[in-house]
Amino acid sequence: MEIRPPLVGDSEPLELVQPCPATVRLVRAVAAGLRPILLATVDKRSLAQMAKRFRDAEQRAEILRQELAVAIRQADADGVAQKDICEATGYTRQQVRRIVLAVES
Repeated sequence: MEIRPPLVGDSEPLELVQPCPATVRLVRAVAAGLRPILLATVDKRSLAQMAKRFRDAEQRAEILRQELAVAIRQADADGVAQKDICEATGYTRQQVRRIVLAVES
């Protein structure tokens, strides 16, 4: 089963994520001008929510990484200069070469 996050322009509405209670407390403390020490108590439910959000973000990042690699390969095939690909992505020339050559090998 492939999980795909909604892309900009998709007709599907974005799902809003309810922040965990520990995050809400931290944001409120910062908004109040406090510099909280991150030793606040976190209950099991909050920790599980945060871990799930992290795993979901990892999945979305992996999907986007793969989509970017496909776009880099397509740009290379379309004749876009490697220098321009590097400037657009922030990748080094070596990283771009590895991505382009990964399909060829």
